[in-house]
Amino acid sequence: MKYVEFISESSLRAKVVFIHSVPFDPINGLQKSEKELLETGTLVEEIPAASSQPGKDALLYIDPTTKKLWYEYVDIPVKPTTDDELKNRC
Repeated sequence: MKYVEFISESSLRAKVVFIHSVPFDPINGLQKSEKELLETGTLVEEIPAASSQPGKDALLYIDPTTKKLWYEYVDIPVKPTTDDELKNRC
């Protein structure tokens, strides 16, 4: 089981903000009961792998009612080059 903590955006959509692969491990776990973990997140069997998309960042979301996980891909902001920064200062 993996633990995912999320911030709800609606009843069917929440952004995953924390993942722990071994939440109940006696040494590396979160040292919380299942009941305590379910107050701020949920337990899932697997986390899907994100695909690599140039210029995009993968954001993980979950449907809290069904525990379905998916990624949404957003553009990574382009940092101006040194030449661009110099032009904007003049």
